[in-house]
Amino acid sequence: MLDLYGLGQGFQGMPLPAHLPGIQKAIHIERAMSEDIFRIIPDLRPELRFVPYIQVHEYEALLFSDPHALAESLNQPHLSPQFQKVRDSVPTPEDIDDGRDTAPSKRILGVHPKYRKRLEGTLAAQVIGIQIMQRECPHFSDWLARLCALPPLL
Repeated sequence: MLDLYGLGQGFQGMPLPAHLPGIQKAIHIERAMSEDIFRIIPDLRPELRFVPYIQVHEYEALLFSDPHALAESLNQPHLSPQFQKVRDSVPTPEDIDDGRDTAPSKRILGVHPKYRKRLEGTLAAQVIGIQIMQRECPHFSDWLARLCALPPLL
């Protein structure tokens, strides 16, 4: 799992075509990464060992899958409407903007300035649960489905 924001111009699939929306940008880079790995190590069955995932903006986007649970996990249930307003502004949590001031973590900090990414981000993910994230985040869900569909390695 890598974050799309901040990938350097030398990264596989970069520079990105300007017209692509966020999820399509992630898919473009994932394909480029796969093609490169498959070309370099075809004998190691990379199709079974390498399943790239580019998080469209940043990890905290997944936390907006359930704004109420996010607020509860921060012990700040009164912040739920503010988190819900952010979530309602986009089609999916994965579409939350990645600008310097509008990235998902900045949106959380804008509502709850004491947000501690490493600790509270992990706790929020546990409270929200992977099933809700899958339901709300189609690109993330597709990646998990590909992982779950892999045959066992022998």
